[in-house]
Amino acid sequence: MKHCCLCGKICHYDTFLLERLNSMTTKRYILAVCILAALLPCCAYLPAFTNEEYARRRHVEMEQQYDPYRLRNTIESYREFIAKFPENMYVSAARAKIDDLEFEPYEKSDTIAAYTKFVEQYPGNRYAVTARNRIDQANVKDSERIDTIQGYRQFLEKHPDNIFALTSQDRLQDLEFRELDKELQQKYGFDLLLYRLHVSRLQKDLPAVAGINLGDFTLFASLESVQGKQYFKSHLIYNADLTAFARATAAQQEQIFDALVAKLIGCLAPQFRSIQGIDGFSFVFAFSAYRFYSNEKIALEYVFPAREALLFAQNKSDRSRLLAQSSVRQTVTAEEKPQTGAGSRALVKLDGADIMEKSAARQLAQDFNVASTWKQVCRDGTVHEMTMVEKWKDFNGAGGVSRKSVERYIHHQKDLYAEAILAVTDTSGRKQYWYMLSKGDPGLTPDIDHYRPPAERDFPLAEFARIPVGKERHQYAGAAACGSSQCYLVHSTPESAAAPYAKKTSYIDQQSQLPVKIEYFDTSGALWKTAHFDWQEIGGVWCWQRIVIENVQTGAVTTIEITDMQLNAGLPDSDFTSGALVRSR
Repeated sequence: MKHCCLCGKICHYDTFLLERLNSMTTKRYILAVCILAALLPCCAYLPAFTNEEYARRRHVEMEQQYDPYRLRNTIESYREFIAKFPENMYVSAARAKIDDLEFEPYEKSDTIAAYTKFVEQYPGNRYAVTARNRIDQANVKDSERIDTIQGYRQFLEKHPDNIFALTSQDRLQDLEFRELDKELQQKYGFDLLLYRLHVSRLQKDLPAVAGINLGDFTLFASLESVQGKQYFKSHLIYNADLTAFARATAAQQEQIFDALVAKLIGCLAPQFRSIQGIDGFSFVFAFSAYRFYSNEKIALEYVFPAREALLFAQNKSDRSRLLAQSSVRQTVTAEEKPQTGAGSRALVKLDGADIMEKSAARQLAQDFNVASTWKQVCRDGTVHEMTMVEKWKDFNGAGGVSRKSVERYIHHQKDLYAEAILAVTDTSGRKQYWYMLSKGDPGLTPDIDHYRPPAERDFPLAEFARIPVGKERHQYAGAAACGSSQCYLVHSTPESAAAPYAKKTSYIDQQSQLPVKIEYFDTSGALWKTAHFDWQEIGGVWCWQRIVIENVQTGAVTTIEITDMQLNAGLPDSDFTSGALVRSR
């Protein structure tokens, strides 16, 4: 029996013909057998042709359905199309066009009032992120144009949630540092900038004490009056939890003094041409999530009489005499105080890997199909934009494969960059990449960054935000405030030398157990990129909805927003092959 190439059912033609041939002459019998032998093999080839032709006709049919609405090019026409043909492949394109048309008049106005009105009227539009960014840019430009201490203070008071607030804090801190330098030069002949230079040289070789890297701080300075006495304060601002310093033993305090404070006195005191009017020197060890002096929380402070510190710097006094005349203050910040009362819980030892495992479990999906928009605004005003459609699947080690993803790019220069990229990660963490240009066959490359569109190149998600927990070493680093929430801080170091960053700090919301911010550091230990996450829940699985990434070293800001997502859709393995890149071209 054979399957019929036309109807697909089991065919009884061969039995039927044999019965008929019994009554035929030998010549007719031979002729019939020859015809049957010629026809039956052809059936094997017709189904493939029919399927291909069906797909082509279906594609043409969808184009014909979409074309009238596309030619009208109005919000109403695209909405009518979506309602009438919800399964059409151009529905996503129609939604994108609706967003374009809604945003167009407000973009032409290009004013804060217009963008504010747009966000209020169309909060779900994919350009709402763009509008918010432009509002933030416009607000910060005034303070940048004035470039004064007062200007930045007013900006931060009015717009504390502006995406450029951190940049403004850095600039304000630098301006105040330089303003103090002028005052110290005039009054005491003290070069504050030179002091900062000496301190930066010290930082490179400092040890860790009580699990905290002594050299990982930002220096700020101030002149402060306390009970009628004038103190010169060196603020050593860390973004690590300083609970250990707040509870340091006398021996640990002496260790901190010997390793760092004594050397700071050696850099500081000799530079004062006159200490007339300076009663003491203070060294403050403080925590601030963004290393900003204005919201620092002091954990440990050394205070020394100015003249005794000067004698120590000149080797005219020893360590024991100086410490005998000093005072040490330790402070436990509010969020670090043990809870008391009926609602209190027993303190438990937190583990960084455990926190990250629980966070990853909240985001667990077997596969997903996501459409997202990307926009990068560079410091010089250059803008890179694109739309990406990505498929991702967890292969759970089958065939030695951990996971695969296919990224397809829309609205970018396809002649210069890839049209699609297939990434395969094996169980050891090694990656292989295939790329597809607008012409030619798929190519295999070890350097995929060369083929990525510019909008994605600064923050490819797979390299920064989708690292398996087991591929990094994690250390719990304390707690910190994240807006109105409390977060666990976890330091993570990649096991692979091929990772783009040297370490990262994750801020995990204690309630949702999701990362609200991740800081990435380069090989020199300097802060490189900061990513802020907004989350949404789909079918019990949490996935990010919006990410804003600031490259603090280049000034570029990348915004990624999901416009459509399907989770656990049961994507077939055949969608993740180099041949699939060609088939969907």
